[in-house]
Amino acid sequence: MQHPLAVDQLRDSLITNDVSEDLLRLVDSYDLFRLALLNLGQLQAGTRASFRRQNQARIASAVHAQRLATHELEQLASTIQEAAKSEPPPPGTESASDDAEGVSSLPLALCSAMAALAAASAMVFVGLTALSDQSTVLPTPLAVGPIRVGECSAKPSWVSGVLQWRSRANMQAAMEEERKARKASLDRFDTLEECIKDMESRTEELYRGLVRARVFLLNVLSSRL
Repeated sequence: MQHPLAVDQLRDSLITNDVSEDLLRLVDSYDLFRLALLNLGQLQAGTRASFRRQNQARIASAVHAQRLATHELEQLASTIQEAAKSEPPPPGTESASDDAEGVSSLPLALCSAMAALAAASAMVFVGLTALSDQSTVLPTPLAVGPIRVGECSAKPSWVSGVLQWRSRANMQAAMEEERKARKASLDRFDTLEECIKDMESRTEELYRGLVRARVFLLNVLSSRL
């Protein structure tokens, strides 16, 4: 975009200022998203630690805090979807006549790019929200009740043995199901953690690129004076 011809197109186009405002809204949204990622990463680590220790009071508190952070991500997804508000002027208008001849095609391309970026960002935010929600659905610990020895001893020995065997089999099956559920929960935490780490690095790069683009357009607009 720093080619002299590109600068001239941007400077002369009537929608460059609107595109610059779109960039500002995207920069603000991604700045909030960076903070939201950092916060969510800390909260999911706390939820995971509480779940490993099976501290039910801390689990409830950690899950509540993580769900609040997830709700903030949902709101941010809705906000960024509306960040790109610029629309190309309709054909036949004074500002669109040059664009139809290809003189100001770059501003129109930027306008479309801002809309595509806003829509894609909203989908990414929603996807992260879904992962976070799934990680907070945790299995309840298995309640182990006392074995009723009196009832068993009052029956014939073979009946008592069958009942005890069935009780142990049911308990073992329940413990196996709980083990699988706990492993599935920990796997979801792993997936969320990897996703957050990957997004942190990519978001930082995108954020800096948006800031540079915003500064460039401001310099172009200031050259009109």
